[in-house]
Amino acid sequence: MWGVIDPEEDVLFLFVTSHGSDKPAYLSVDNSGLQLTQLTPARLKAALAATPIKWKVIVVSACYSGSFIPALQDDNSLVITASRATAIRSAATAAQHDRLWPRLFSEALKQTRSFTAAFELARTRIAAREKAEGLTPSQPQMALGKNLRPNGGGVLIEAVQRS
Repeated sequence: MWGVIDPEEDVLFLFVTSHGSDKPAYLSVDNSGLQLTQLTPARLKAALAATPIKWKVIVVSACYSGSFIPALQDDNSLVITASRATAIRSAATAAQHDRLWPRLFSEALKQTRSFTAAFELARTRIAAREKAEGLTPSQPQMALGKNLRPNGGGVLIEAVQRS
């Protein structure tokens, strides 16, 4: 597979969503009776480090997902999380809990070719909804590596169409 990917030019886009925990920090990995290891920030960091891919956009959508930023942030990565390390994801109702951030972020990506602009759109919409419904702010987080720049100068992290 690595022969198809140019690790110096291509960008990995990884979107992970699950239930999250804060003590200790992990994403729940469960599959009806299978004994699976929970995904911790350190395990995800190690898995990504085992690849030759230099440039990464990582989105973690889970309660307490901000706890993944310290492990995943580096000069060549954009890390976006659905909440701060000490908060649950935004939820208007329990039924919407797992779908609100992914839906709003996905909708925002359809409106802009920029991951950072999509984050800002989704973050603003989440904050407005939380305020209107009297919910505790989830405060989505973003860490932009210094070698990534939204408008060039480093790796371009805007969506581009290849011909």
